[in-house]
Amino acid sequence: MAEEAMDMVLDTRAKQVADKHNGIVHHGIVVIGAGFDSAFFLQQFVGRKKASVPVLEWGCHNPHDRQLERGANSNIRDDDAGRAWNYTIGLTAGPDCGSGQTPPFNTNIFGLKGPYGIGLDSPIRYGDLLLRPRRSSP
Repeated sequence: MAEEAMDMVLDTRAKQVADKHNGIVHHGIVVIGAGFDSAFFLQQFVGRKKASVPVLEWGCHNPHDRQLERGANSNIRDDDAGRAWNYTIGLTAGPDCGSGQTPPFNTNIFGLKGPYGIGLDSPIRYGDLLLRPRRSSP
């Protein structure tokens, strides 16, 4: 079922994905959440279609100079936590990441089934990511 849904999304016509009308851009697809799953989907989708796909993530963008000024990397208050809680919001970032788009400490993270016998292997490997040219947003 999920594979059929993915094929249905990937076969969307460009006109359906981004239709400009009276200066307003309408998107047929909006990705919610900027985690690894979203990055895999975007890599597949953008590779097949010329489209603008907005990625929504909660939280504020805190430029590096503001983080240094405030001594915090996010607006999440940790006053009630009883301990420091570091959280960085960014593409593929989360509380267990150093920052967005940093290489994982364990390069086998995409293939846990083979070496460790747990989980499922990803259709791509870490080395595949290193060979691809970086894309910049317009």
